[in-house]
Amino acid sequence: MSTENRSPLVKFLLHSKPGRMLIFTGFLGLLCFVVPYGCSKRKSIDDAAPSNPSGKPGQEADLPPSPQGIGETITLGQKYDALISRWGGDLSSAKVDLDTTRKELEALRSQIKDERSAQDKEKKDLEGTIRKLKDGLIQSVPPPANPPPAANPDAGNRPPAPDGTQGGGGLRAIDLGTVSPKEKKDVRRTVRIPTAAGGRATLLNGVFAPVTGEPGPVRLRFDAAILGPNQARIPLKNSYLIGKATGDANSCRVSIQIEKFSTVKEKGEAIETKAIGYVVGDDGLEGVPGSYEWRAWEYMPLAVGTGGLQGISGALAQTQMTTTVNPLGGVSNAVTGDSMKLAGYQALGGASGKLSEIVAERMKEIRPAVSTPANRQVTVVFLDGVTLEGLDTQEIDYAKENDPYHGLDSHR
Repeated sequence: MSTENRSPLVKFLLHSKPGRMLIFTGFLGLLCFVVPYGCSKRKSIDDAAPSNPSGKPGQEADLPPSPQGIGETITLGQKYDALISRWGGDLSSAKVDLDTTRKELEALRSQIKDERSAQDKEKKDLEGTIRKLKDGLIQSVPPPANPPPAANPDAGNRPPAPDGTQGGGGLRAIDLGTVSPKEKKDVRRTVRIPTAAGGRATLLNGVFAPVTGEPGPVRLRFDAAILGPNQARIPLKNSYLIGKATGDANSCRVSIQIEKFSTVKEKGEAIETKAIGYVVGDDGLEGVPGSYEWRAWEYMPLAVGTGGLQGISGALAQTQMTTTVNPLGGVSNAVTGDSMKLAGYQALGGASGKLSEIVAERMKEIRPAVSTPANRQVTVVFLDGVTLEGLDTQEIDYAKENDPYHGLDSHR
């Protein structure tokens, strides 16, 4: 193509200075656009890549990528500090575990050494004991009275000696003595009060057994031997019992539950144990007959008097006033009598009301109960067996004349 055929634009861009400047400016603008676009593409590819882009098996997967700027450099340093701190903690814990294991091994070595020393000592003691036994055995064998000649062809035909040895020589049996049998332990039997056993007793103190609330304590004393199954008799006269008494308002009886049993041996040793039982009255019914007590009747006249006085004072106060009912249903009181009398009646009514409240509170404090006097003859029955530790049966069977158990049961 000739120069004449070129367009004026090309001539302007190639041959004129402003045209060349325009081309250079366009080229710079293209570079400014292409380079940032390529960097952004590379960064997106790096972000989408896995944490271990190299794929090498020995490289750590949790290491951060290479920094791209100042901010990323600071973040990378913080990550490396965190990794170093974590690894440092792991190394410290591993060192502590290693020190602990080393100490345990040293303690085990010292223990094994002590065990070996103890075994060696026991072995030496055993060898010394065996040696002493051998020396004692040799010394205990006496030499023969007539030692046989060095060569005796008839030695094999010699009759045995009386002690069992061949020709009076050789070893003989040593009597080391007989082992004394072990002494039998003195097993002392204990006294057992069986279930359903009972005996005659006396109620030593009277009681106001409350119908509701805490039960009252009572004390009883056995007056004869305790009668058990198969006509068995246990001479425990004058033994004491402690029970808890509650009142039954329906039957007017005092129910007593046995709690404890106590007795004293000949030598003054006390025996105390828990017991479970109940008490039967002299009429054969459970509980002790009594009388119903409720002292509220003593305050009934006072309550009636205070209530009546309050009503009378209120009625007298009404006589000194006039009550008017208006058409709308309201009520109005007007004083039409003596105001002093009205004040006196009202004061008397207030005082009687306070007194009635006090009487009512006092009546609430009174609890009903069933009372029974002392020295009543009852029967105590054990619901569960009682074991008297420390009391031997021989102390009961072979009682002396001055023994408190002697003669308690004449039918035995």
